[in-house]
Amino acid sequence: MNIYAKKGAKVRYTGDGGYVSELEHANKYLKMGDIYTISYIDVGDWYTNVYLEEIPNQDFNSAHFDDVVESDNLLIKPPLLIADIGNVTSWDEWLVKIDTKLEEAGYQKSTQSNRNCDFCYWKSFKNEKEKIYQIGILFYYLRNNKNHDPNADRIDFMYECMISNSDRIDMTVFKNIYLTEFEGMSETFYKSMLQYCR
Repeated sequence: MNIYAKKGAKVRYTGDGGYVSELEHANKYLKMGDIYTISYIDVGDWYTNVYLEEIPNQDFNSAHFDDVVESDNLLIKPPLLIADIGNVTSWDEWLVKIDTKLEEAGYQKSTQSNRNCDFCYWKSFKNEKEKIYQIGILFYYLRNNKNHDPNADRIDFMYECMISNSDRIDMTVFKNIYLTEFEGMSETFYKSMLQYCR
């Protein structure tokens, strides 16, 4: 965030950055993804404290926040996954765009519950002769949990790479990275595990 932002500027709590103890303190008062109003900022040599209008008498590490520009209020903050999705204003719009991009890339949608996901996409990768591994993208539609958490209006996902052989050899990654990065990671994983495939 801009540590020289003026009083009244808006910031979004990211839920990370800073030390663990600072995050524990922040999580007592703030909800990840919520927008807050700056009361004032105390800029130090090594550390900057942020004071918020909504939470008087408490300071927070500036590393916990992102700036909010006015247009951000209309946009959701989807995970990376596909680089050229662009700005979207709802999860439904994002899902339509993701579905199109994944199908164009050769992924097929499945509603079969894998690891308790809401839906997933799979693609097989082959050598000249046979299928050698599959990549899956498992989606978790957290807004279905609004009865338990009113702020759960988001979608998370995780990647999975399963090597096609008689043994179960797979890699699961729950990290906000682009699909192209995970595809490269999966190819490296497959090559490194070849000696163990029967």
